[in-house]
Amino acid sequence: MVVPRPRVPRLPACVAPFALSAAVAISIGFPAVAQADSTGGTRYVPPSDSGGASAGVTIVPIDQRPIAALLAVAPHRVRAGKLPVVRFRVRQRGVSDVVVRVRVYRAANRTHARRLKLDLSLGLVAIGHTRTVAWPRGTGLPAGRYVVSLHASDPTGRTLARRPPRIGQATL
Repeated sequence: MVVPRPRVPRLPACVAPFALSAAVAISIGFPAVAQADSTGGTRYVPPSDSGGASAGVTIVPIDQRPIAALLAVAPHRVRAGKLPVVRFRVRQRGVSDVVVRVRVYRAANRTHARRLKLDLSLGLVAIGHTRTVAWPRGTGLPAGRYVVSLHASDPTGRTLARRPPRIGQATL
């Protein structure tokens, strides 16, 4: 059985272009006719100085690299076979934690270059908290001069910013 198609009323050829343009204007939200006291168009609102942040939100700049806020080594002279107490604090705005490593080098002199003696990975360390290094059992240093160096990297891989005078390093 054949179902007849319903008849669609057709507009005369002279009315069709007007009806089409009216339908397009309505669908795109064609602006209404301007009032007599209006200058027309839309009002320009310049961007704020804060870069478009919401009202009441404080924008904190992110530090480019982690910074050693504290590196304390005590005592400055230790007995052979012993290790110093090393405390450190790392800061970096916009980051919650960093990967930290403490290295102890034999200090360079006229006959020997600087040599790595201990390398201790501390893993993820929270920003802004002072930590004391827990040395592994049975670890010691022979008599001599040493440099304790703090290494840190943030989640994007940026390393510790070192500024004079040798922040992030201390001598024994």
